[in-house]
Amino acid sequence: MGGSGSYVYAETSSPRLLGDLFTLIYDGSACSSSSPSPSLDASPNPERHGKPTPSSADLIVDVEAALGLEPLTLEPPSDTGMGVSTVTFYYHMYGTTMGELRLTNAAGEVVWSLSGDQGNSWQVATVDVYSASFAFEYTRDTSWTGDAAVALVAVSCGAAPPPPPAAPPSVSSTGPCKAYGNCACSSNYDASCTSYSSKYKNNEECTVTFSSSAVLTSWAFSTESGYDSVTVNGVQYSGSTSPDGVVASSMTWSSDGSVVRGGWKICQTLLPN
Repeated sequence: MGGSGSYVYAETSSPRLLGDLFTLIYDGSACSSSSPSPSLDASPNPERHGKPTPSSADLIVDVEAALGLEPLTLEPPSDTGMGVSTVTFYYHMYGTTMGELRLTNAAGEVVWSLSGDQGNSWQVATVDVYSASFAFEYTRDTSWTGDAAVALVAVSCGAAPPPPPAAPPSVSSTGPCKAYGNCACSSNYDASCTSYSSKYKNNEECTVTFSSSAVLTSWAFSTESGYDSVTVNGVQYSGSTSPDGVVASSMTWSSDGSVVRGGWKICQTLLPN
């Protein structure tokens, strides 16, 4: 494989079979412990890996000892009480029958994977994990020409970033009804459901669909009572009785062939997580 130093690898020669699973687990203790174990060597060792000495803001943990290779080195000592945020490692996958190398989190979810011949050289990867622990898994392919190796594994400790904000609500409509932003309105409103003129028309039908289940808020509601109705969750609303406060993901509108009124404007508010 070239180079020098320690590494761990999956030996795929006989009696290994197609589909055999190799697993290498790290429990994340260097990140979760309030202080390093007495057996840990806490002195920085930048020359060994050819990387600069980290600052106090950059907690790097060399986890080769947990992988059974050498004394664990913390740079600097960990006192975070947090989980593993990222994992950086070198891998070597050279052979005509390479299987699949995976990195999984504590829940067993695959956060990184690679398969096939990657050439006769060491490659480096950095993967977001955000988990209490992680494991390397390798699944053997059809033959012995598929050894995979991992070396120079390091972790960063930290909390996961906050989840992205929820997508803004949106509404779509078929038929003569209008939809704009998170609101829907009858046909006599303008395209932005801001203002209206005259009244809606006879014999209208349309379906309004919300991006997700939402609480409906009626900003205006005036239809012919008992005949021209908005139907939500199987319930018809007409006259001045609107579906205000009802939770729904869609609604329908229909008007008959006689009396018309000022119409309606109904908006949605996303449910809290």
